[in-house]
Amino acid sequence: MKRSYLIDSNVLIYALDEESEFNEIALTVIAEGEKGEFTAYISSQNLDETFAVITNPKRVNSPLSAEDALKAIKENFLDNPALTIINPKANTVSKVFELSREHLPIRQEIFDIVLIATMLDNKVTGIITNNIEHFKRFEFLEVIDLDEYLQEFQIGSVIKK
Repeated sequence: MKRSYLIDSNVLIYALDEESEFNEIALTVIAEGEKGEFTAYISSQNLDETFAVITNPKRVNSPLSAEDALKAIKENFLDNPALTIINPKANTVSKVFELSREHLPIRQEIFDIVLIATMLDNKVTGIITNNIEHFKRFEFLEVIDLDEYLQEFQIGSVIKK
């Protein structure tokens, strides 16, 4: 069976941030999804988080304007037929509370719970991320570290800004 992974927000951010040390690796993850090496998913939450970070001068060295960020997100992610966008479903809120009772998130951790609930409701059980610490306590998830996953692939693709 073909592998299916959600591409985490940090990977999307690195793909758009040419100054990031992880830019090439992130571009490669997306290129591998485009080539069909795995079924690639992103959530609407990932797009929101990506916009918030790439327009914030406290988070990236060269923030994009809102207009440029929207254009880059649309061209590279929304218009990319290799990326399937998933959204919360009607029962995702119940799953968020179920996971929260079990894992007791604090502060920003609730956003990881919402993302995981959205993934599960869309039958996506793997994630490619550079923040494995955020997800490894969820035993039912296949958490793929960005660097480890890409060791087997040749780096180099192009993304539009």
